[in-house]
Amino acid sequence: MAVEYAGFEFKGYDLHTWREVDRCRLEADWTVVREFVRTALKGDIDTEMPNLSTLVNPQLLYLDTSPKWPNRPRFRLKASLVTQMARERLDDGMHMIPDQGGLSSMEALRAHLHGISNTYAGQALEELAAPFGLPLKTKTGRENKSLAEQVVVRLFTGHAGKISQVPLFVKAGLVFKTMTLTPAGGRTEDMKLNPSIDFEELCDPSVEFEDSSFAAPFIDSTMVVAVLEEQYRDCPLRRCRLMGFKVLWLGIHLDAARALWDGMRDLIFSDCLVDAPVLKRDGTPRVTPKTGIPMTAPNWPKSRDGVLFVRGTGTDANDKPVTINGVRMYRQNVWIKGTELADRLERLMYL
Repeated sequence: MAVEYAGFEFKGYDLHTWREVDRCRLEADWTVVREFVRTALKGDIDTEMPNLSTLVNPQLLYLDTSPKWPNRPRFRLKASLVTQMARERLDDGMHMIPDQGGLSSMEALRAHLHGISNTYAGQALEELAAPFGLPLKTKTGRENKSLAEQVVVRLFTGHAGKISQVPLFVKAGLVFKTMTLTPAGGRTEDMKLNPSIDFEELCDPSVEFEDSSFAAPFIDSTMVVAVLEEQYRDCPLRRCRLMGFKVLWLGIHLDAARALWDGMRDLIFSDCLVDAPVLKRDGTPRVTPKTGIPMTAPNWPKSRDGVLFVRGTGTDANDKPVTINGVRMYRQNVWIKGTELADRLERLMYL
């Protein structure tokens, strides 16, 4: 509740000084919005301005615009930027890669990714990993599932590390994903969105969808997708070829995300959430191979119900740290259907 803000304890303060690279990115964002508004003012403002967030937000790194017309729009800093500012202030032991100072706008980012694609598209990950000495397998002999991320970070920054250590991606809330296509162009897997669902927020009736972390990927985030292609069906990751990059804005699924949020809250608030047995096609219960325990799952919306759905993730059937209305469950995430992503990616040009 709002009154609880009075109980917050101040731990310190920071008179923030913007770094030049950050100031340039703010200016580039501001300029994009200014040009859109100038054009809207010359035409029919009531026709043009409702498109502000839809057309402009995907072009912005640090800012977005809120609320929707006819409310007077305002700038706001992305939550990802403010979070990183706080992390830098608190010095939480992060080890960031040097910032890509020359990338001062979304347009410059797209051009940089285009350059990488022009140089390396069509090469297998194992070919790209070789000059950097990146391991193709883990110490236990298993396939290195982080190989694509490690390769992209090297190509993008010239440094070793993870996407979570690239300042531009962290501050701009850019989500990095890989999408592996079959030789025929079909999908190979659904895509999980992070972080896991915040159920304290979801179960709080006072939280509005627009202000929730649930909505953030569909409002604040742009997804950079490294498209990989199998050389043959079910080939190992290291032999998949990097085809290039495409940029997705998940705002197109905002209405679906709102419907999913409302549907989950209806189940919670109406006490209709149940732990249902997971059945095989013949109607018999499925059993987890590791524990021998019959599989169960909450009756959240499934992939058959829409483009967005909810699925849990855990190490085994006993790893159920979340309890809602007495129902124990894995950590839950929102997922996007792979068929939907493959279809959208097919319609998008490579950068």
